[in-house]
Amino acid sequence: MATILQKEGDLSRAYKYIENALQCAELLKNRVRVLHVATLQSEISKMYQEKVDRLQRQSRWLLYGLIGLVIVLIGAILYIWSQGRKLSLVNRELNGSNDELSKKVGQLTNAYMKLAENNEKLMFVTQQLQEANDSLAESDIVKVKCIGNIFSICSTYINRSNDFRKQVVRKLKAKQYEDTQALAASTELAQNELKDFYAQFDSIFLSIYPDFVADFNTLLPANEQIVIKQPDQLNTELRIFALVRLGITDSMKIATVLHCAPQTVYNKMLRIRNLSGLDKEQLLRRVKNLGHAHAD
Repeated sequence: MATILQKEGDLSRAYKYIENALQCAELLKNRVRVLHVATLQSEISKMYQEKVDRLQRQSRWLLYGLIGLVIVLIGAILYIWSQGRKLSLVNRELNGSNDELSKKVGQLTNAYMKLAENNEKLMFVTQQLQEANDSLAESDIVKVKCIGNIFSICSTYINRSNDFRKQVVRKLKAKQYEDTQALAASTELAQNELKDFYAQFDSIFLSIYPDFVADFNTLLPANEQIVIKQPDQLNTELRIFALVRLGITDSMKIATVLHCAPQTVYNKMLRIRNLSGLDKEQLLRRVKNLGHAHAD
């Protein structure tokens, strides 16, 4: 039986059987049988030991493989954990960037709103100038000259507004959001445009009414007469009454055209009225008749 089991590969049972056979042979004190059985036991034991050694080797290799898998698993877990941390950091940075982008978009929207507001103001001023021109009761020569100059001013302002828009678009395409915001928030452009507007207004008005300043001074005492710094430049008081000469008598409209406070217009007109000794209606009527329109 032990030999059959040995051939079949069942070494564990074969070893048990041959061990029992050896014990029986020793009880019967049969030396020949004991020797034969001992020889078989030695052979089976050797094969069994080889099998055990083989199994141990296999177990060791399996253990090494398992340790390797554990190491790889630990490495994978560490890698996934590190990638998770990196992803978390990237997500936080992305959220911060999105918040910053939202702020920039809000600021850019405000810049566009301010730009639209400035364009509306510019259109309003242009409309006021056009209305003032339509209300002039002057000669055809004066009307033609005023209209030509108004169109020239409007064209210049439109070109400047378009140039400003192109500059904003270029900066937006270059993602220069802070520069765009600073450009929209700057008052330098409006101030320069206002100075240019005053200069053109003074030049056009004095070219039509070159005697206006001298005639206006006849309404004032000798020691309070206005002396202009340059031949083609008016001061605030003269600009206010120049608009009156052109037919604009409402203080709010004058303030809007000249971009100053209504109280400033009121104070200036009150001062001139007190100096001239005329009431409001008399002063406005006298100013409307000052100066003589020239075609040159």
